[in-house]
This record gives sequence, C-alpha cells and structure tokens, in this order.
Amino acid sequence: MGFFRRTCFDEQLTVVFCLRVLTVIGCLLGACTELCGQSDEPLYRVRFVDKGSTSFAPGSALYETTLASFHPEAIQRRVLIGMDPVLDSLDKPINQQYLDVLELLGIKPALLLTWSNAVIAQMTDVQRTVLQNLPFVASVNAVSKLKYEPLMDAMDCSPQRPGNSQLAHDIINITPLHDAGVLGSNIRFGLIDCGFHWEDMSSLQHIRVDATYDFVHNDSIVRNQPGEPTSQEGHGSIVLSVAAGWLQDSLIGMAPLATYLLAKTENLEYERRIEEEAYCAAVEWLERKGAWVLSSSVGYWQFDSTEEPADWSVMTGSTTWASQYVNRATKLGMLAAVAAGNSGPEEHTIIIPAEADSAITVGACTPLREAWHSSSVGPTASGKVKPNVGCLGVQVQSQAPNGELKQIAGTSLATPQIGGSLAVLRELFPDAPTYEIRRTLYASCTMPSQTGQALGHGIPNITTSARLLGSVLKPGIGPIATIGDGSQAQVLTTVYSASELRVVLVVMQEDGTDTIVGEALDSLWYRFTIPADLFTGDSISCYVLASNVHGDRRAPAQPTVLTVRRTTTIIPCGMRLPAGVVGVAATTFPSVDRKGWIAPNPSLASGIITIQGLSTHGTIHLIHTSTGQFVATLSPLPTPDGWRVMLPSLASGHYLVVQTSRDGVLTIPLLIQE
Repeated sequence: MGFFRRTCFDEQLTVVFCLRVLTVIGCLLGACTELCGQSDEPLYRVRFVDKGSTSFAPGSALYETTLASFHPEAIQRRVLIGMDPVLDSLDKPINQQYLDVLELLGIKPALLLTWSNAVIAQMTDVQRTVLQNLPFVASVNAVSKLKYEPLMDAMDCSPQRPGNSQLAHDIINITPLHDAGVLGSNIRFGLIDCGFHWEDMSSLQHIRVDATYDFVHNDSIVRNQPGEPTSQEGHGSIVLSVAAGWLQDSLIGMAPLATYLLAKTENLEYERRIEEEAYCAAVEWLERKGAWVLSSSVGYWQFDSTEEPADWSVMTGSTTWASQYVNRATKLGMLAAVAAGNSGPEEHTIIIPAEADSAITVGACTPLREAWHSSSVGPTASGKVKPNVGCLGVQVQSQAPNGELKQIAGTSLATPQIGGSLAVLRELFPDAPTYEIRRTLYASCTMPSQTGQALGHGIPNITTSARLLGSVLKPGIGPIATIGDGSQAQVLTTVYSASELRVVLVVMQEDGTDTIVGEALDSLWYRFTIPADLFTGDSISCYVLASNVHGDRRAPAQPTVLTVRRTTTIIPCGMRLPAGVVGVAATTFPSVDRKGWIAPNPSLASGIITIQGLSTHGTIHLIHTSTGQFVATLSPLPTPDGWRVMLPSLASGHYLVVQTSRDGVLTIPLLIQE
C-alpha cells in the first residue's frame, strides 16, 4: 500500500486514475468477501481527515443542495438561535469521492455520521488494512472499543476567520497570504518547549504531528508524566496553538497546515544547566528530522544555586552551547525564531539563545505597535542589536490544554507568530536561501518611532516580504483554485514578486500547448479563463508559469500537472477568493499604496476612533472583510491628532477602512469588539 499511497496522492495524480487502481483492488477484495462472507465481520468507525475542498458557502451548489434537504422548521430553529449562515462545517456532507472509494473496496456503510465525518461499516482485516493506508482516512477504530473523539471536522476549510486572533494577523499583514491558501502546507516545523498536550484542544484537532521527543525522560511522550507539575505541558501547548491553531471565529494560527515536530526540553521542577544541553540535543534532533523552521519560546539565564551562574560576557552570539547549535542549524538551512525574554525594558536582558548571531530574535509589541515594556533588550556582548523583529506580544489569542481560550502576553507568544510566518514564506519559496528569507523579512519591517532599539528592524510585513523574495528570486506561486461552470473554466492563483512579471497558464494538448495570459486582479491575484473550445472532454491538463528576470517557476512543479474540470470547482483549504470572483467589484480591495493607523484598535461598536494617514479628499468606505460588502461611508472630522470618526452601530468582527483618492489607496484593518 505504500506505493499506492505515494503514487495516487502524494504526487497528486488525478482522482480518476486512483479510482481505476482502487477498482482493481476492490475487485480482488470483493472476491475475498464473496468467499469469506461478511455477516460476522466486526463493525468499525471510519473517520476522514476532511470533507474535501469543494466550497460550502451560501450560494455554492453543495451548500444550497444540502440546505434544501432540511425541513423549514429546522432552518427556522437555527435562525432563531442566531446561526448565520444556517449551515456550518459540521453539516457539510461527507466527501462523495471518499464514499466511492469505500464502495470500490467492497465496504458498505451501515451508518453515515455527517457531523462526525465518519461512517460505520463492517469489514475484513484485509479491507481495514487497505483503508488505514489511505491518506484521506484519519482513523479506523472498532465500534466495540471505547474511543471518544471531539465532534468536529478535522478542519473547517472555509475561508479563515481569525476572530480575536485577527489583530496579530493584521500587525504583520499575513492575512493576504492566508486568504490565498498559503498556510505553511507540509513545511516541517520544529517547536522546542516545556511539553505539549494538544490532543484534546479544539483548535488543534487538525494538526499533523510527525514526531515527538522528551529530552528530559528520553522517550517520545511530550505530555505530562507522573510526578511532573500540572503546568508542565501548559506553556508549550499554548505556544503551539498560536503557531498551528485552526478554530474558526476564535483562533487561527500562522501556519496551521505545517507538519509539526515537538521537542520537550524543560523540567519545571528546577532550572539547571542540563536544560541548555537538552535544548542543543533537541536542535540536533529537529535538524535530523528535516525541520525547515525552528521556533523556541524557552531560554536560559538564571539557574538554581547548585549551578554556576551565567556572565554577560558569554552573550557574544556564538559562545553559548545553545547559540552555537542554533547557528549551525541555520548554516544547514533552517530558519530559527527564538524568544527575546520578558525582563525588559532595561538593556542586557535577553536570554540564551536570543543572542545567537543567526537567530531571528523576537520581541513583543502592543496592539498600538509600541514596544511592550517587559520585552527583553540587547545588545549582545559583541554589540549586535537584539531583538531583530517584533510582533504582537500583548493580548495574544491562544488556547490552553484545558480548552480555555484566553489572551496573554509575552515574547513566548510573539515568537511562534514569526516562526509560522517563516513557514509560510518557505512554502512559497522552497528553494530560497536562508539568508534571503531573513534579509527580506527585515527589509519589510516598519519601525514606529517610539520603539527605538527594542524591536530591532521593527515589525515585519509578511506579504511585503513575500513580494520582495519574489523580486530577488524566481516568483513565488500560491495554491491554485479551479472554477468550472459547465462550459468554460477559470484558474486562479497568487503570484509573489515586486518586479516585472509574466504570468501564463500553459494548457497541454495532444498537438502541443496553448498559452493563456493571466489577468491581474490586484497586486497578488491572477485569473486565467480557459474557453470551452480548448476542452476536448470534461478535463484538461495545465500548469501555471510565472517568470521574472531571475527565471521561471512552475506550479505544480514538474512533472505534476493541474487537472481542470469544466464541471467542477475546487478551492484549496482556507482560500478566500478575491472580491471580483465572488461578485464584488475587484476594486473593492485595491493594493495598498499608503500607510495609516487607527486608534483605538480594537474599538467598540458605535465608538469614536482616530485615523491617521487620510487624504484631505476622497471618499472613505467601511467594508466587512468576511463578506466584502460595503457597510457605511464614513465622515471624518479633522483634529490636531488626526481624523476623528464616529462609528455607526456595528456587529463585532473585522472590517477595512478604505480611502481611494488621487494620492493613492489607503486600507486600514479595524477590529470591532463587543
């Protein structure tokens, strides 16, 4: 089954081909079933990893068909309790292609459990073995065994709705990448912390953890072990939720689709030098396990009385054991984000290994983009500025192992935001040298005047960093969506470069290829329309080719091709298509050419805000981010501190203030809280 799994899914060959392979397997298994009989075979619960990427939003075919199956009073009851839309991700039907595969394997479901994304079915040992090796199957458990799991999809793949985590996204401007479906897919992400207990956390039910290791007890158990403090696993779990969370309307992490490697190095019962040695072992283990990104929110400075204390003279950036290991890992191609510490604002308060020369040391800022007063500050003993960057470290939305959603502070919470951002950039540019990702991250930073040296280069703009990378390297290409209306088809994707581009769709035909030039919808999105006369059947093979002065990048990478069907729409997980594609004018969300600020932000409904950066002319609109709908036209009054605006009565959520004038376009995110 290893070959089948690799051939059909990892290389993303067409589902039709895979189904043909499964037909053969199904025939063989069917013959076995006829000979052996199935009446006495045990019952199993089969859970799937997702419900497919087909859109399930109001107006989509799948949503409307499902809604039509509900009794009017069921809809009325849901409306009465405030559900909007009426159906949620749990109502999305089980992916029919997955059910087709079960049928081909000779497995007939006795029960369909849509809310659980599961089926109950009898099967032979051979059928169970085959099923367990299919990548879209999350688990196969005997019904007779006690095995309870949370009632939720592995992941709600509708466009991400960060809820109270939106502010962290806005400050580093990662939302345009998330909207494009760039979520760190398959990037191996290493976390070093005190322990992890993610299995029962609602924001981490989707997470893929490939390997774990406890360097305290020398085993693979990173949860609390007998005799450990109850808080041992708390810190790491909270940090993991900030990096990897996916809980719609509550908590969206920076790289929810990354593959995680979790290392436990700390023992909260003491503070001894052996923990720095364990940290080094973890770095080595993560490098050997293939991590592209390392994020650590632990560090060392103060030790127990039995240990020799540290002296600032060792904080050179290349002296301590931990810094040497981080530097070597970076030299070997990893990107390392490490926490500065929480002992500021005085200088010389950073912790080991925040002084490491090659580490991207992360400080914390407030919601107003000012340096947090407790964020640790360098410089190193050799005079290098630390931290290197900063991001939100106050009121950071997170989740604890007990399921509690809460907002807390610390550079520990800022660091996984940068670590997750590095994973997103690595996804777009898998061949980028480490130093280029680091350099463009710094080049994208803005430095509010009041932060001084406390945040190094400043606060990075992740979308700008992606475009800068695409200017010094080949362009980056995001995930690809295909939309079929029964005759022609559209292909949409994002391309990342700030330099001159040529973006085309190469359509493969029996007698050669056709080239369709991409239509630029904004500074990131491109659309290709495949006319009906290019289709000789229901599907067509193609790929996106983006070129600049540094060369061409192809997506999907050779030799894989993209299969487009004119009767099927496939939207990658988490993708929010640009406004022009869903019926709102493409100019609703124009590219950002100017900068501005709103205070207070978050604000209260019907409150008063002050906006800086507005032009003296030009209409100002308020737009709801999730729907793309105009909410109101704002009428600001000039004051010495900026433009004063009385907000209309608004529901809590995320909005954009947009002003288009002859000075350019100003777009400022605004978060409304109850």
